[in-house]
Amino acid sequence: MKEKKNSSKLKKGTLTEADEAFISDSKSALLNRSTPLAHGILITFIILFITLLIWAYFARIEEITTGEGKIIPFSQVKSIQSLDGGIVAQIMVKEGDLISQGKVLMLLDNTRFKADYSQAYEKYLALSAIVARFNAEVEDQKTIVFPKIIKNHPELMRRETNLFNERKKALLEQLQLLQHSHDLVNEEVKMYGPLLKKGYASKLEYLRSVRAADDFKIKMRTLKDKFREQALTDLNSHKAELAIVIEQLNSLKDKMVRTTIISPVKGIVKKLNVVTVGGVIKPGDVIMEIVPFEDYLLVQAKINPKDIGFVHIGQDATVKVTAYDYSIYGGLPGKVVYVSADAIT
Repeated sequence: MKEKKNSSKLKKGTLTEADEAFISDSKSALLNRSTPLAHGILITFIILFITLLIWAYFARIEEITTGEGKIIPFSQVKSIQSLDGGIVAQIMVKEGDLISQGKVLMLLDNTRFKADYSQAYEKYLALSAIVARFNAEVEDQKTIVFPKIIKNHPELMRRETNLFNERKKALLEQLQLLQHSHDLVNEEVKMYGPLLKKGYASKLEYLRSVRAADDFKIKMRTLKDKFREQALTDLNSHKAELAIVIEQLNSLKDKMVRTTIISPVKGIVKKLNVVTVGGVIKPGDVIMEIVPFEDYLLVQAKINPKDIGFVHIGQDATVKVTAYDYSIYGGLPGKVVYVSADAIT
């Protein structure tokens, strides 16, 4: 029974003075010292293992993706073009110039457009005066109401006024002839009336006179209607022609404006493709390039397709400029703002 008690005490790791009498000094020291140390090491390893598991579950290992590219303005380099082309009259800038928005860059010869515009404008004035005349005829006005722009051209007003008066006079003369004939027949009707009542005139003759008087009224009304209908037809025709001329004027005006090449942004002239006054520019040719000033910068970078899965919008990035020593000047912080949907060769 005594041995069992000693065994249980050994397992518990506690020894009394009576127990130590039955074992050697070295074994006694080993039992009293090694057991707490072993427990401490075991607990430490368990804590480290649990900590490692927790870290492995929550921790993220950064994947670095590298690529080469070039720095460009956010709004891209501006290519200055001429829609219509032409002959270079004057070059106002040179490469490297810092220019403001709206600055005149180049002037093209506008002689051709000016001549076409002047011709179309004269036609516009003439048609405007004609339209005013036909409108007066349709509305049966006593005088023509000309637009303000025609009032500065008395020769046009005089010409159309003369035509208006001549046409109106011719119509009036025809109406007067018909009216005179109507009056004569109407006198016969008045004369046949009393005679018919007394039985001295034929009713048939009376009815013929009445019908003739009505016919002349119809002829006068028909003449007026035909005159107005013809004037209305001419009015619509000339209005349509005037609309076409107005479109031509607007187009030519735009072409004249476009002979003055201006800068759409503030920036620096990067490349000047036209340097000869008198040279010919084809429609759509790039005249020069302008790098926008005070603009955000973008890096167009190309990365390996196998790394594309690790790149997404919003990621932080570091830009290393090859022109400067990264170890001295460091890099530029940035963010991924766009990822192409396809590979670019």
